[in-house]
Amino acid sequence: MDTLPAILMVDDNPVNLFALKAALDLSGVELVRAGSGAEALRQVLQRDFALILMDVNMPGMDGFETATLIRQRQRSSRTPIIFVTAHAPDSVKQLEGYAAGAVDYLFKPVDPTILRSKVQVFVELYRHNELKLKAAAMEAANRQLEHDLSTQARLAEQLAHLTQHDLLTGLPNRVAAEQRLSQALGAAQPGGQGVAVVLIELDGFSSVVDTLGHAAGDALLQEAAARLRGAAQGQEFAACVAHSEFALILPDPADGAAVVSAARRVVDALAAPYTATGPVALVKACVGMAASPVDGRDVASLMKAAEEALAQNRREGCNG
Repeated sequence: MDTLPAILMVDDNPVNLFALKAALDLSGVELVRAGSGAEALRQVLQRDFALILMDVNMPGMDGFETATLIRQRQRSSRTPIIFVTAHAPDSVKQLEGYAAGAVDYLFKPVDPTILRSKVQVFVELYRHNELKLKAAAMEAANRQLEHDLSTQARLAEQLAHLTQHDLLTGLPNRVAAEQRLSQALGAAQPGGQGVAVVLIELDGFSSVVDTLGHAAGDALLQEAAARLRGAAQGQEFAACVAHSEFALILPDPADGAAVVSAARRVVDALAAPYTATGPVALVKACVGMAASPVDGRDVASLMKAAEEALAQNRREGCNG
C-alpha cells in the first residue's frame, strides 16, 4: 500500500490538468496526471488512489467508460470518482455517471475552494482507512464495512452542503439561490403570481478590510449573514451570492410595496454597527430589486435586472 495519498487527475487537455494541479496545492498528497482513459487505467493498475478527478468528455474512451472499467477491478472498485465537466449533465447522463461509480460532479471552471474542500475530505477518509486496514484483523472486516457505509453517507451530505453553501457565512450560495429562484418562478407562472429578488451589497466593506484587516472583514460578513438570516420572514430565502453581496428571494410578494418593505427590513437589520470586528465598524446596505414578470420571466433576466438596479443605486450613493 502507498503511504502517501495520491490523487489521479484525468483530462485530455494539458491546460485543464495544470489548472487542477495549481488548485490542489496540498502538502502530503501526490498528484498524478493522465491524459486519456487508457492512461488512467494503467495508473490504476499500478497503485491505489484516494480520489480520481475524471474529465467526462475525452476522445476515444470517455470518462463514463473509464470509470466503469475502474469499478470492475476489485482493488479499485471503491475508489471515489468525481466527474469534472464543462456542462451540467441532464438527468439521464447524471444517472449514467452515478451508475459508472461517480460520487459527485464538479463543473468547469472549477472553484478552487470547493475543489480543495472536497478533496481534503476524501484524502482524510483515505488516510483513516489506510490506518484501519493496517491495524484491522479479519474478524473486524464486517464491522469496518458497516462503518464505511455510514461514513460515506455523511460525506455525501457534507459534499452536498459544500456545493450549495458559502463556506464563510454558512448561507446558501449563488448556485442554491438561482435554483430556488428557478423553482419559485416555475411555481408562480401557472397561477400568475410574481417572484421578487432583492440584491444587497455591503457598501463600505472594502474600507473595513483595508482598515481592520481580512479577519475583521470575515467577522463582519458572518455577522451580516446572521442578521440577514434573522430578517428573512416566512418563505423568504436568504443567500450569499458573492463575497460581500447577499440576496433575498420573495417567492410570492403581495405587491410592490411588500418587496420594498422587505428590502427596508433587510437594510435596517444590516445598518447597526458591527462589533464582531473588534473595533466598531459601520457599513450600509445598497439594494437592487427586480420582480417578475415586469423585470423578467427567467432567472437570468431577473438577476440581471436586480444587478442593474443595484449598480444604479450604488451610483446614487445607496440612498434608495
